[in-house]
Amino acid sequence: MTLTISSGNILRLAFSALELGAISSFGDDSDQAMEAADLYPVALNGILESTDWSFASRVMALPPVDTIDGLVADPALPHVFALPNDVLALRSVGVTGQTRWRLDDTVLRADHGAPLPVRYTRRIENEGAIPSLVQDVIGLRLAQLMAPRWVGSPEKAARIDRRLENSLIMARRADARNASPESYTGEPVLDWVAEATR
Repeated sequence: MTLTISSGNILRLAFSALELGAISSFGDDSDQAMEAADLYPVALNGILESTDWSFASRVMALPPVDTIDGLVADPALPHVFALPNDVLALRSVGVTGQTRWRLDDTVLRADHGAPLPVRYTRRIENEGAIPSLVQDVIGLRLAQLMAPRWVGSPEKAARIDRRLENSLIMARRADARNASPESYTGEPVLDWVAEATR
């Protein structure tokens, strides 16, 4: 993964949470910068995978793959598709409740032929494409991953954990406003509080 963040918000947020002096970029030769560079993709991808974020959602129609070396056919799922390189997490495949499918490594098998619609969470390498509330979450996750080495106090590490949990809740609530409320079956979601207080 190409790191496009030099002195961006995520890095500053992480080092602020750790109460460490800021570094200028991942290219610094300090131990802190090298560990941040190693753990940044883990923090970023983990947070992107953890939630069906609207800003990272992509819909594509996959073309079929004729042959893949060494691939054995599965009669139950005869159609084979290669996933795009930027897939982090599949969210839906084909028509919900009608398409049977299975992910085998990077090969998607399905009982429906091409073009096969999929929706997935994509890998993002540009910090500018990530909303600020989610940048905060990624920064705190990076701080949490670095804490065992750089934070001497269990209380300080626990504070980072609490901040991460609260920030993740806020970011998820904010992102949930980017779609109409509905269940995975497509049915409207009832507001149970409103229903109970009518």
